[in-house]
Amino acid sequence: MNAYLENIENLVRCLLLHPTRVGRSLSLVKDETFLEVLEENLDLSNRLNLPVCQDTGVVTLVVGHDSLTRDELLEIKTAFENCFNDLARPSMLSSPFFGQHPLGRHQVCFLEEVRDKRGLGAVISGAGTETHCFLKVYPGTASWETVVDDLQGWSSKRASLACPPVHFGVAVGGTAAEAVKQSKLSFLFGNNFPTCYEHAYEELVNALRASTVDPLKNGESWAGDVFLRILPTHMSAVPVSMSFMCWPYRAEWIDLGA
Repeated sequence: MNAYLENIENLVRCLLLHPTRVGRSLSLVKDETFLEVLEENLDLSNRLNLPVCQDTGVVTLVVGHDSLTRDELLEIKTAFENCFNDLARPSMLSSPFFGQHPLGRHQVCFLEEVRDKRGLGAVISGAGTETHCFLKVYPGTASWETVVDDLQGWSSKRASLACPPVHFGVAVGGTAAEAVKQSKLSFLFGNNFPTCYEHAYEELVNALRASTVDPLKNGESWAGDVFLRILPTHMSAVPVSMSFMCWPYRAEWIDLGA
């Protein structure tokens, strides 16, 4: 339990100030002017100790364990929220059901338990992953080509709302709710597809990278990493979900057993 609490600040600082995947994102940027802007943002973040991105987004805390009680999980969640709200910029997130008042420094994270890993992780969705998540349930007779075409069309339409490069998480199967969740958690846990899906995965990756994801309107493709997660489901109806992540790609995991 102490190891979880002791690593919370490290996790939050990594998410907000030094996301480990930012360097790989910058290697995808070919526009020199835009690259200078992103590099300047990183420099300001380091010098002023401010989050890389203005949008603090929707946060999911992931706790991997095999023995924590509900009270201990709640203590970890509360400690994470306190640390996150101290270090993050005030959140502009709000709900129409509460008069559109911003959450400010009172953001509440979602909690996800993982029973087969021991560690502490989190995903910051930003405006993209949650707000613009694609979900469609296909009949079992639908072709994979139809699914790929739909995802490619949606990525061209919606991913251009994000700051490039744009990273994609796709989940196929499960329940509709689980597919949406796994498309988001793919940014933290990566791929899980069996060997028999390798060809389909490469087809999907190539299709998304060929999509017109062009927020800067300069004729370039701004697709970054693509992750695919396959979930067990009934063949009569197969949910498919896609989420996307902006360039800071804020998803981190601390392995407490390492």
